[in-house]
Amino acid sequence: MSAKPNAFNMAQSAIYTHAQAFSPYWGEARQSAQGVVHFSRLPAGLKTLQIKPGFTKRWMGGTCAMNILFSHPVAETSQSRITFKGARGGVFVGKTNDDLAARVSAALEVDRKLKNTLLAIDLDSLVIEFNDGVVTCTLTPYGGGMAYLVMPPIRTPIPLPAEQILPLTQALETISQHIVRCQH
Repeated sequence: MSAKPNAFNMAQSAIYTHAQAFSPYWGEARQSAQGVVHFSRLPAGLKTLQIKPGFTKRWMGGTCAMNILFSHPVAETSQSRITFKGARGGVFVGKTNDDLAARVSAALEVDRKLKNTLLAIDLDSLVIEFNDGVVTCTLTPYGGGMAYLVMPPIRTPIPLPAEQILPLTQALETISQHIVRCQH
């Protein structure tokens, strides 16, 4: 992380403040010293859910994004990656090197309700990675983090619109359910 300590602390604070909006769905939010937010009452399929700050350095500043992620252990070990692209009505694309990744990709691709939910979110990225017996889903909305400049020193929280909280929770739960179902 190349941000100065003050920017790092402010970014952690912004992530935590925005993460509290999920408390009605996931329970009390708590933040570790590293800035990772955990929740006290998660649904069965999201027991590993956490929100991590993701820093990207840019010329004369940078951003800190809110990365919402969960993982599931899986029996298959492969290297696959599925991403959601909002173009053309929303499509799931990627390189699927194994049967499980292909089944998950196919299940996500036919779920029109999930695609509509994702299209309603101001989404920076959605990536599902299969790596060494673990599948990890990382969803990054545009809001919920912070942007900062070095000169002049500006640190601005990026709001996470309240109307996107419920769709975010629904999308994560649906993706988790698809991953679990495709394992059997």
